Amino acid sequence: MCATPGGQRLLARCGDPSSLVEVDCWTAGGSADVSARTARVVSSSDDPPLAPDPPLTDGSVLLRASEPGDLPAIEARINDPDVIRWIGPTQGSATDVIALNRQRWANGSPTFSICEPDGTCVGLVWVSVREADQTTGWVGYWLLPRARGQGLATRAVRLASGWALREMGLTNLRLTTEPENERSRRVAERSGFRQTGALHHQATIDGRLIDQVVYELVPEGE
Repeated sequence: MCATPGGQRLLARCGDPSSLVEVDCWTAGGSADVSARTARVVSSSDDPPLAPDPPLTDGSVLLRASEPGDLPAIEARINDPDVIRWIGPTQGSATDVIALNRQRWANGSPTFSICEPDGTCVGLVWVSVREADQTTGWVGYWLLPRARGQGLATRAVRLASGWALREMGLTNLRLTTEPENERSRRVAERSGFRQTGALHHQATIDGRLIDQVVYELVPEGE
């Protein structure tokens, strides 16, 4: 999910990394023209660059690069109506998604598999960086139904955000979600993000224009 205020052009890998698209977002005169194209997918057997070793963990959730064992979880995401509702449908297979995520890592936009302590994948969390602004990352996430309501998304966003600020040279982290997506908004707020704005009809999901609320990570103590 992505949008850009103030009539700026945004060329970014700023949507769900399992959607297999890169998005051009244009805004002018209060309207948005959002076009998507299927990204070129490349496969690699190597770990993606920047992948932390050992994986990130707080003892309750573990973040690592996606791997073939995550295919069942990603396939479940492809068919999950809630994820489709809030993020959009996936084009391509679960195998394509993992290959695309490796490409995204190489392009400076990492995607982590959200895992239970035993390594079982239950979702994804990502930080997208647009080419025109290497100081700002856009955070996104999804979880499968069986993993919701346990605080795993909040823990994952906190871990990914802290790592991104330390290791990627970012100074700003933001995220967007629809106003009606209360679960996602709670994750943002519990992860230390504060609402800083709103966007009206500046992005689309599955062909429908959406409103968005914008959150920005607030440093501890502020």
